[in-house]
Amino acid sequence: MSSDNGTRRGGLIRETRRALHLSQEALARRANCSTVYIRLIESGYAPGHSDVLPRILAALDDAERDQIVPETNEAPAGNGSLVKNADAGGGRGES
Repeated sequence: MSSDNGTRRGGLIRETRRALHLSQEALARRANCSTVYIRLIESGYAPGHSDVLPRILAALDDAERDQIVPETNEAPAGNGSLVKNADAGGGRGES
């Protein structure tokens, strides 16, 4: 049975994964776990104390970093902020 904490945690993982345009399969590959386990976590049914959870969180963090690139190597425009790379795949195109 799912717990409230597990359900909230799973929902946050699902929202983050979707915002990064990652499929459950792509996240599972990045986290070195099964797609079934991703489904269980997102549904709140997988144990939160698992050693897989930190790998999933790291995989989401890596995916986010993969989508952010410096503007150029030249003098930064404005405050030198980072921009989202609209051309980078980063797991996009998977459903």
